[in-house]
Amino acid sequence: RERSTRIDNLTFEAGGASARGAIELSPQGEVQVVKLTQARLSPGDDMRVDLQRAGDLYRVTVRGVSIDARPFVKSLGQSANSSQKSADFELDLKSPILTGFSKQALTNADLKITRRGGAIRQFAASGQFGRGAVTARMTTAEGGRPQIDIGSADAGALLAFADIYSRMEGGALNAIMSQEPTGLVGTVKIRSFNLRDEPALRRLVAESAPRADAPGAKVDPALVGFDRLQVVFLRSGGHMTLRDGVMNGPNIGLTVEGSVDTERNTIALNGTFVPAYTVNNFFSKIPVVGVLLGGGWNEGLFALNYKVTGRVNAPQVSVNPLSVAPGFLRKIFGVLDNVGDQPQR
Repeated sequence: RERSTRIDNLTFEAGGASARGAIELSPQGEVQVVKLTQARLSPGDDMRVDLQRAGDLYRVTVRGVSIDARPFVKSLGQSANSSQKSADFELDLKSPILTGFSKQALTNADLKITRRGGAIRQFAASGQFGRGAVTARMTTAEGGRPQIDIGSADAGALLAFADIYSRMEGGALNAIMSQEPTGLVGTVKIRSFNLRDEPALRRLVAESAPRADAPGAKVDPALVGFDRLQVVFLRSGGHMTLRDGVMNGPNIGLTVEGSVDTERNTIALNGTFVPAYTVNNFFSKIPVVGVLLGGGWNEGLFALNYKVTGRVNAPQVSVNPLSVAPGFLRKIFGVLDNVGDQPQR
């Protein structure tokens, strides 16, 4: 044509990716229109794609029977650290099935993203894991800064879907996060969940078992229930830094900080482990006793300093035996823990 070149009946195949449809190019060879009646980036994909270019903006509509979200999830961390300028776009995606990591699938997925001027201006997503609803939307925080609020009735499924953590079951999740120059920063709160076969927790329970003789201290490490988790995180690519982390349940209390590097499969965490949390922490909440013994509100009366280092799938757990003492003694002994040790490569 005078102002464009149109290619019809296009068939494209490359490895596991394939597409059928038509494209339209400008005289300079830039893509103006893409209409794919069938598109597949991964073997499980079955979707249609309609792309229209308006100046420097790309409007993309995706409708699928099933879509594999894993390549998109992987690209999120990479794009957050990329110095290359990404094109502005409007994405409207809907699919009955959106598959992620750990064999998790989000049903009735609905996603809308708008990026203009190099920044996300609109973000809204919804779906379900089983009967548990998942929602995410962009809001405005104090000071006018944009943030994303996420809620999920099944925290374990969401974390596994996103390839963040795969050993949690259930839980009600609320998270707030924002994109900063250093990476993705946020706070996560989860209530009423279980951890199943967590290697680090199993080792930690085994290490502390001889010292945890208080009532209710016996714990089955194969499945441990918790009432709540709260942690502040910074994620930059595959590296995640945790601080001010607190987990507690009827029989166990934990504080945690450190880092996890999924790209190198390494972990370096440290904190306080409190056996028999309900019994132990009760005394620290008594005004006079708690102040005299020096245990923090979440640290309990008797606690163990611990470190978890090494490989994520085979962590090494070490416990400071001198830290089995009232809170003020534990804090003194904690100076000798060398919590800044780097994980083994």
